[in-house]
Amino acid sequence: MTTPITNGIFADFLECKHKAYLKFTKHSGTKSEFENIQIEQSQEYRRHAWQHLLKRYGEAEGRRHNLPLSEMLQHQYPMATDVYLVKDGISVNFDALLHDKDSSVATRSTYIPVIFVHHEKINKNNKLLLAFCG
Repeated sequence: MTTPITNGIFADFLECKHKAYLKFTKHSGTKSEFENIQIEQSQEYRRHAWQHLLKRYGEAEGRRHNLPLSEMLQHQYPMATDVYLVKDGISVNFDALLHDKDSSVATRSTYIPVIFVHHEKINKNNKLLLAFCG
C-alpha cells in the first residue's frame, strides 16, 4: 500500500522537498528539539482554537469531531472539527468546517474550510496548503 499524500507531507514539501520525500517514503529521521517545540506549540494552539469554536457554536453543534467529509455533507452539520477525506492517494484533513449560512447556492450546503495556523501572519505556504485541501 502506498503512502497517501497528506497535509503534513504537502506542507513539508513547500518547506523542503527532501524532507517531504523522506516522510513520504517513511525514512524520516529523528525530530530535533526545535521541531518538537514547534509541534507542541501548534497542538496547543489547535486546542485553544477548537475551544474557541465550541464556545462560539455551542457544545451541541460542536460535538462533531473526527468524522469523514461524506458524513459531514450528508448530515449538514453547522460545524465540525477534524474533518477528513481520503481518496485517490490523497488524505486531506480540515481542522474545522463551518456551514456558510450566507451562501447563495440554494441546491446544496456550502462549507468554509478552516486550517489553524499558529503564526502571527498567514504566509504563502499557508494559502497553498488551504488550496491543496480545497
